[in-house]
Amino acid sequence: MKNKYIILIFLLIFQSSFSEIFLSVNNEKPSINESFRMNIEFINSDKDDYKIDGIENFHIISKGSQSSYNMINGDLTIKKSDTYILKAKSIGKTTLQVVSKKEKSNVISMDILENENSNNSILNPKFNLEDIIESRNFYFGEKIAFEEKFTSTVGIERFEYIKRPNFNEISVKEITKMDARGSYPQKRVMINGREAVEIVLFEGILEANSSGEKNIEGGQVMVVESDGQYPSFFSTTTPVYLGDKNIKINVLPLPEGQPSNFKNIVGKIKSESSWSSDSISYGEAVTLNLKLSGVGNLEQLDKIVALADPKFTIYDSVKEYKESIVDGKFYNEKTYEVAFIPKLTGKVKIPDIKINYFNTESKTYEELVIKGKEVNISGTPNMQKVIEPQEAESNNKLEKVELKLLEVEKQSNPNPYKLLSFILGIVCLLEFLVIIVMKFWKTKK
Repeated sequence: MKNKYIILIFLLIFQSSFSEIFLSVNNEKPSINESFRMNIEFINSDKDDYKIDGIENFHIISKGSQSSYNMINGDLTIKKSDTYILKAKSIGKTTLQVVSKKEKSNVISMDILENENSNNSILNPKFNLEDIIESRNFYFGEKIAFEEKFTSTVGIERFEYIKRPNFNEISVKEITKMDARGSYPQKRVMINGREAVEIVLFEGILEANSSGEKNIEGGQVMVVESDGQYPSFFSTTTPVYLGDKNIKINVLPLPEGQPSNFKNIVGKIKSESSWSSDSISYGEAVTLNLKLSGVGNLEQLDKIVALADPKFTIYDSVKEYKESIVDGKFYNEKTYEVAFIPKLTGKVKIPDIKINYFNTESKTYEELVIKGKEVNISGTPNMQKVIEPQEAESNNKLEKVELKLLEVEKQSNPNPYKLLSFILGIVCLLEFLVIIVMKFWKTKK
């Protein structure tokens, strides 16, 4: 029995003298946004304290470990391994090597390639993450549509939206749609003749805070293709990482020569309008129903009629405002109700309404005109009518006659103070007579 232990100890010592570290990867030429698997095998070697030269050039996505012991024909082999999922930080050539206290592994030469697709999307035969934004110069004050879509032509075992887009110096209003369960809606689409599932991960309306070049950091997803195994944690499929792209846009300042009543609307707009009536009674209102729509930013335009009109009292109100992304472009529409209450009677013209905006297509300031309306107003106003020049002289004569009549009436009216004095005098006189009569009566007795 003692001899068996001695032999076992001898074998362990003998095997440890043939230790080795073996390094391998499943892809020596991954693209910048493609993850790969790196495996380190410690054969009869201590793996408790080691370092990896060149690992600083990679993101470590995950790490796992396992051990095995094999005895074949009396030879004991102890294998311990660490498995890493890595993704390169930059394009170019680099190397990987494991170094422990006693030995070094083989050297792996890596060549990190640029993505084959130079657009904002990262194409993969099975998966695709696409950042959708118009490829052109934008103008300060313009609203910009941004979408991030993921598509897959294969079954997915695991999916994570691990990083959302970062817009830095750009304001963003997110309008991403979610279903009743709080999940991203899925849609069936066709890609190159193959059926695929499309998920819109992010929808946002952007507006630059200043002019100049701006940088957008795209989002990133991790996806694992389903290999049909069950349960899924036994799967050996390598995760694929998509996204994390840098997108640059250029924002131009608005040109000089802005109109005096420019409302900072940047982008082409159009109008649809209707009037409620051609003829109204005095005290009623004629109403303009107006809808503005297009790519011009209408959110801040709340008042349509900028100047007061002496012939009308005007009330502006916004009925509805909606904004969305249509075919990769920003779109909004706003409906107004403008009430004109007349101050006069007769035929009165409501003037044209003019809205100035900057057309990003023609790169010029333009004017949108909403045609006015001539309205017939019947009835009698409860205010003084506007006097025509030929009526002024006759009106002045009438006013003088009225003043004379008032003076005559004023002279014929008794003075209340004189009347009061007269009454008091009569009372005093009567009192004096009563006193005299009483004295005379006493003397006679």
